[in-house]
Amino acid sequence: MKIFRSLCFSLLTLAGVLRAAPPPELPLETFFGDAQTSQAQLSPDGRYLAFLAPANNRMQIVVVDRVAGKRQRITDMKEESVASIAWLNQSRLLFRQQVKGQESYGTYAVNADGSNLRVLQQATVLDGDRVSNLDDRRSFSIIDNLPEDPDHVLINVARGNSGLGDVYRLNVNNEKRSLVLNNLGKVRTWLTDRKGVIRVALVQDENEFHASILYRSNAKADWKEIARRPYDAPGWYPVAFEGEGNTLIIVSDVDRKTRGLFTYDPEAEKITGTLIDDPRYDVEPSFIYSHKKKKVIGASYDAERPTTVWFDQEMRQLQAGLDAALPDTVNVIQSFTRDETDFVIAAWSDRDPGSFYMFNAKQGSLVLLARRNPLVEPAQMSEMRPISFTARDGMQLYGYLTVPAGRELQKMPMIVNPHGGPYGPRDSWRFNPELQFLANRGYLILQVNFRGSGGYGRAYEEGGYRQWGLAMQDDLTDGVKWAIAQGYADPSRVAIYTNAP
Repeated sequence: MKIFRSLCFSLLTLAGVLRAAPPPELPLETFFGDAQTSQAQLSPDGRYLAFLAPANNRMQIVVVDRVAGKRQRITDMKEESVASIAWLNQSRLLFRQQVKGQESYGTYAVNADGSNLRVLQQATVLDGDRVSNLDDRRSFSIIDNLPEDPDHVLINVARGNSGLGDVYRLNVNNEKRSLVLNNLGKVRTWLTDRKGVIRVALVQDENEFHASILYRSNAKADWKEIARRPYDAPGWYPVAFEGEGNTLIIVSDVDRKTRGLFTYDPEAEKITGTLIDDPRYDVEPSFIYSHKKKKVIGASYDAERPTTVWFDQEMRQLQAGLDAALPDTVNVIQSFTRDETDFVIAAWSDRDPGSFYMFNAKQGSLVLLARRNPLVEPAQMSEMRPISFTARDGMQLYGYLTVPAGRELQKMPMIVNPHGGPYGPRDSWRFNPELQFLANRGYLILQVNFRGSGGYGRAYEEGGYRQWGLAMQDDLTDGVKWAIAQGYADPSRVAIYTNAP
């Protein structure tokens, strides 16, 4: 990997120590306005750069033609914002739109120039207790975007509210469907190989209280069961094919305190290697796949801070160069061309909502594209510190303390901010506009990943079972007592606040 020869941007100054004086009281708009740029994504060939930007008080899709030097907003939403985007092929985008603030999304496809807009899936909308605008024919989840087939995606078409579905191939240009595979019986998740063939099926039978994994060696082979367990017991499950062969990447907590990442041979039915082994944090990975090298080259997961582990030496060197050039941020490769020449880098931290850079591997250049929220000055924001303490029964607990910038960490008014749940979610290290606003007003913020929270292993999460309002609540109280004992919090000025469901 070439050394970065030119940094064609001005580095943002991120203070590593507290300011001599607190920052001014900043207006609400600084924290809660729409991002000016988000989700920057390169098309596979690098010609187009798509991102979300506000217009009409909604988030819209903007596409830059990097060859023609043309920028165009291709959506004109009036009621709902675009929620996410992804390239389907060299010139066509998939996007999702949330409806009426509900946990329901419509799925659409559109060309880079805004033409041939297609409604692939109509959102389900709850009108009181009644479902309206429901079209069962369109209700699906995407299994595979099929990078080698630019006109189609594989989808799991739901059978009513059963949680089961059948596999179809969907044409993203004309919405036509063709059946690929009927449900094998209680299959809830499908996994494709790198050629888009359904090779793995995850079965969960709630009546028999078991989970099993089915596998086949090719599209014409018979299915065989390669694993079976009680569905609430330790076990493993496949998450990806490593490359174009048969090797699976699996997540497993068998004989472990946390979920690790391993390679697995489904023909021999055995683990063949270890990819990530974190003794404290579960590895729930997002993968980085190289079409050029035809293999998974890295995985990211949520540890104390967001973490990326590279399995490829060239990418480890690239990451080291990025981190040296941008030392005060977490630097994530968000998107890159199939020839691995151009990369979009998202750089962010607990005090910085983020900036987007374009890195060119041939030139060794790093160019600032845009800041997510130009109103935020990172030096005025507050640090989010990872913490740990011991609960009254001896259990080690983890969390975060957001410390108001420029203020002495001593007998401060404190707000306890518990996350939602009760089981599975956790607080993570990131830029949080709500907490930054409260810290700007002088409040110390305590977040406790109480027992029942996810991400710290099965025992940590199961420790919260049947403890809602009991030991889970004690964990919050013990966190407050810890902060007071450290001299951080004023015991006469402690409040609890959450907007989590």
